[in-house]
Amino acid sequence: MGSGTVLDTARMKYLISDYCQVDPANIHAYIIGEHGETELPVWSNGTIAGMLIGTYCSEYALLKIQKMTFRKFSKRLKILRTSLSKQKEQQIIQLRWQY
Repeated sequence: MGSGTVLDTARMKYLISDYCQVDPANIHAYIIGEHGETELPVWSNGTIAGMLIGTYCSEYALLKIQKMTFRKFSKRLKILRTSLSKQKEQQIIQLRWQY
């Protein structure tokens, strides 16, 4: 598990704890895969205080938590892409002035 998926796992645990009103330390659920658009939560293995997450959360709630977890990542990615494209644009302008 890389640092990106660890961060997203922590974010997901926080969202689950907020929704279910339980301590995040009692939540055992993980996100696997490459950090970014290819990662996914392992709901079938997730537990809250030893009971399956489905006991506490509906499928709709889990889907909403998943979207909230990844939406924050998507927003950061969009900001990063925008800033990178602005940097490239500035570099191109600087190169034009040099020649």
